[in-house]
Amino acid sequence: MVGCMLWACGAATAARSPAAAEPAAVVRLGAGSFRYGWSGTPDPLPLPRVRDGWRRPVPTNDWSSSLTWSRFSEAMYAHPWAVRFFDRGLALHVPAITAAAIGVFGNMPPAEACDLRITTTAPQPFADACLEAASDWFVTARQRAGSTRLSVSFGHGSPLVFVECTGAAVELAFGAVPVVWASGERFVAVEFAGRSYAIFWDRRTTRIERPGTARKVTWRFAPRDEADGPGTLSRTDRVGRERENGTERPDRPGGRRADAAMIRLTVAALPERSPLLLRHYRRAAMFRVADTRVDWAFDASSRKVTATYRWTLQRWLNASDEPSEPEKPADAHGEPPGGRSPGADAAAPKTILCLYPHQWRYLVAARGPVRAVEKPDARESPPKTHRPHAVPQPLHAVFHTVRGPMKLYLGSQFTTSVRLPPVLPVLPPLHRFADGPAAVPASELVHAAAQADTGIVSGVPPRRDTYWDGKWMAAVLEAAAALEGGGADRARTADGERAAKWRALVRLRLEDWFTADSETADDMHFVYHPRWGTAIGRPASYGSDRELNDHHFHYGYFIRCAAELARHDPSWAKRWGPFVQWLMRDIASPRRDDPEFPFLRCFDPYAGHSWASGHARFADGNNQESSSEAMNAWFGMFLWGQVTGDRTWRDLGAFLYATEATAVWEYWFDAFGGNLPDELACPSVAMVWGGKSTHETWFSAEPEMIHGINWLPLHAGSLYLAVPAGVADRQFRALVRDNGGTAWSGWADWITMYHALSDPDGARRSWKSLRGCVRPEAGNSRLHTEHWLAFFATVGRVDASVWGDAPLSAVFSDERQRTYCVFNPDRRRTLRARFSDGRVVEAAPGAWAVARKPLP
Repeated sequence: MVGCMLWACGAATAARSPAAAEPAAVVRLGAGSFRYGWSGTPDPLPLPRVRDGWRRPVPTNDWSSSLTWSRFSEAMYAHPWAVRFFDRGLALHVPAITAAAIGVFGNMPPAEACDLRITTTAPQPFADACLEAASDWFVTARQRAGSTRLSVSFGHGSPLVFVECTGAAVELAFGAVPVVWASGERFVAVEFAGRSYAIFWDRRTTRIERPGTARKVTWRFAPRDEADGPGTLSRTDRVGRERENGTERPDRPGGRRADAAMIRLTVAALPERSPLLLRHYRRAAMFRVADTRVDWAFDASSRKVTATYRWTLQRWLNASDEPSEPEKPADAHGEPPGGRSPGADAAAPKTILCLYPHQWRYLVAARGPVRAVEKPDARESPPKTHRPHAVPQPLHAVFHTVRGPMKLYLGSQFTTSVRLPPVLPVLPPLHRFADGPAAVPASELVHAAAQADTGIVSGVPPRRDTYWDGKWMAAVLEAAAALEGGGADRARTADGERAAKWRALVRLRLEDWFTADSETADDMHFVYHPRWGTAIGRPASYGSDRELNDHHFHYGYFIRCAAELARHDPSWAKRWGPFVQWLMRDIASPRRDDPEFPFLRCFDPYAGHSWASGHARFADGNNQESSSEAMNAWFGMFLWGQVTGDRTWRDLGAFLYATEATAVWEYWFDAFGGNLPDELACPSVAMVWGGKSTHETWFSAEPEMIHGINWLPLHAGSLYLAVPAGVADRQFRALVRDNGGTAWSGWADWITMYHALSDPDGARRSWKSLRGCVRPEAGNSRLHTEHWLAFFATVGRVDASVWGDAPLSAVFSDERQRTYCVFNPDRRRTLRARFSDGRVVEAAPGAWAVARKPLP
């Protein structure tokens, strides 16, 4: 056994670095273990393309991941920009949006057809491109050829791209002859093909217009005092130190400047031809985005998840290039004059922020302090009070993208606030309801339990790998939870014993996965890959080892199963908790200084959702198909934190769950309208890519699969699918239309369960006619289906208009009454849950509470 640098939220850390471990050595984590380093078979992963001296875990599963996997990169959709590197530099493009019946498209063309191409006058081409630096949603890429170095910074939500070149001049070629509509000593704004761009430079640089043709225009940017005419560059080195932009630049060894012949540009995309908007851009172009950061907090008393997005800005172009303040009167678009946010310096640097719909729809406009944590108990320190929100200034301009309208703001930070959707650990036991269909189906549930026992529990999973075994374990635990909720009083003890037996079966399987006993590829265990900084389960599936695909999909099932076992057995959580936290850190470490895993690997904090591909080597960028399986992972993380009392994981899970829920509503289901065009044949898409959103899947053209892939697995963490009200009914009707009726060729169990979210009685009637001829999907059981349908037939639909301050609580209503459900994970204290309509429900330690109130 060797030591390994470990980190566990709320727990002590181990002492030694992973660099000290030997390949294939077993590393212990509580009762679990993993293997450090790849052995037994050839390493499936290539060398990551990062700068020399890179010491952090390599980020993967991101919008820009092709930069670290490909020789140059595929198209990277930062929105509004699309960026691609090639052997002479990079191509920039703001995609035009088109639509068809199957989806919406905003693709990046080949480099030679892009709007802008930035190259250098270096005599030799670049050998590759690599990742030089990365923050939460910004990256810096670097290319080198001899003494020429090209560095480019760009990221989500920024219309500004920052270009720095040393050792050669920079050439900018346009994809069409541009029309100059504004210019000054050190900036120019152009328009062509209906799109506007601006280029900014400082006083050390001069722009040289090279002779062009009717179809090609190229500008050259060279140091002002080194330009000996068009197309030439004299190389001069200056000796000593020079104060530049307010900072000292160190000498090279021998007294020569390291940044001789440096050229800096800010290339900007404008959503419209607006002189006043250009003035804002001119000021923003002076400052480079040096860092980006998201911070989150969960306030259980209000059930609010707040997230603050911050840009750190540094001087980029020379101070004397700054324009004067924009005109104070409003422009033709009603743009207000600049103002001061409370507590903010009006003269502080600001940048142009492009906010996605899931951000501007939940933007915090109110000014005042924000509570970071819920009310503490007597043993805890009081909550901190944050600084007042800096509300960004709206610029009343919009980029039209594949995600819908991105609105422009001026500032350096903003805050969003989202109420956590209703969440329960499992559906409550049915014996707590004295009326309705839930009180009736004892015989049906017993029959379903027998079917589950022979078809799920006693059977063999379809495949023994990280995906299918995880689905099987989750299905067994859901069946166990359903079994405890059915039957008459006399049968309940026997049912409880059977449920305990099923949980024990899953516990043994999960512990097998969490223990590295053998190096053979078919032995279930996890391996830590130090070069990429990732946990790989073996046997793997769907490229989870070779391409680092789908880790949050696969490991999300493991995490949810671990949380459910911990809910029943806290002592198990203490023994195996270090390994569970290690696995959670692989898919979403909350620490930027985590020595083993990258920060929030699978989750894109600015895009608001996860990415499935580890490498993103596609012309359309990265993608995610099964948003519901991503939500499954965040639900498991939230539940783990809640039942173990670990607020770090609870709050992170709440942030990921609530944020991705808003993205699902906006980009997969278009719940509020306006993001997906009218040309689509369906009111939703199944796959979201960087450069498109389409109603199709990787694996099937059947309507049931195209719709259902964003519904399964259905459980008590899936109630967000019924929020906002009406979205589940609209999606189900679209499936019936696409399928030509309700004769399902597959996944009839999941589809009927989803139908129950909008029409509980209709779904139950439908299932009665189907149950005899339906084989549940591999991640489901007949027992779970029966329990789900009986529950919703009793309580009605999810009622998100009423919410409780207990994190594990939900409200349902039908035409007659409102039902309040609360689970108290604390085994020591009674929970007094308060709901927004004034109802108070008390739950005993470690127990359920269900209350009902007639509707007027």
